[in-house]
Amino acid sequence: MSTPEDTHEEIGALIRSATAEVRAPASLRAEIDALTAPRRRAPRRRLGLAAVGTAAAALAAVLVLVLGGSTSGGPTLADAATAALQPVSGPPPAAASPKLLSASIDGISFPAWGRRFGLRATGARDDRISGRRALTVAYTGPGGARVGYTILAAPPLDVPGSARRVTRDETPLAVVRRDGATIVTWRRAGHTCVLASRTMSAERLLDLAAWTGGGAVSGYNG
Repeated sequence: MSTPEDTHEEIGALIRSATAEVRAPASLRAEIDALTAPRRRAPRRRLGLAAVGTAAAALAAVLVLVLGGSTSGGPTLADAATAALQPVSGPPPAAASPKLLSASIDGISFPAWGRRFGLRATGARDDRISGRRALTVAYTGPGGARVGYTILAAPPLDVPGSARRVTRDETPLAVVRRDGATIVTWRRAGHTCVLASRTMSAERLLDLAAWTGGGAVSGYNG
C-alpha cells in the first residue's frame, strides 16, 4: 500500500519528466526541482501517556506520588482516594435508620449525616480495585460542599509516613492534603475508610470521620 511520501515522489517524477521536454527558464526549473525532490521522512513521534491520559488517571498519578504505591500489586490508598474524588452516577442509598444508610460492605454501613451535619447522600458507585470491592457514597451540603466516602474491603491499607496523625474521639485518623484535595483515612473492622473533598476543611472531615452516632455506626477501632 502506498504512503503519502510515495505518492509525492511519483507526482514529482511525472513533473520532472514533463519539464525535460519543455524548455523553461533555469530559475523555474530550479524551483520545480526543489518542490519535487524526494523528502526525508521525519521521525515519527509517539505521544506520551501523560498527553493522552484521562483526568482520572492524572489524578491517580498525583495521589500515588503523595500516598505511595503498592509493592504487592494490590490496591493502594491513592486508588481509594481517587475513587472518593471521582463523580458518582448511581442513585443514592436509602436511609436504613436516622443514623445509617442502606449501603454497606461486609456489614460496615455508611452513616446518614443529614440530621447531624446537614449532608445528604446524593449518589453511589460500586467499583473493583485490584480485585477488591470499593463502595463510594457522595454527600452534598449547603453551599455546594461535597465529600466522597469510600470503603474498601479488608485487609486494611498502609498509611504513608508523611500523613498527619490525629486522634479524634479515641479514633486514630490520618490526614493528607494534595492538589487541592483533603483526604482523611482510618479503619473500621479491618476495612479502609477514606473521605476526600475539595470543598471541605480537614477539621470538618475529621468530625465526619470520627462520628459514630453514639455507637450506631459500627466497626470503629476494629
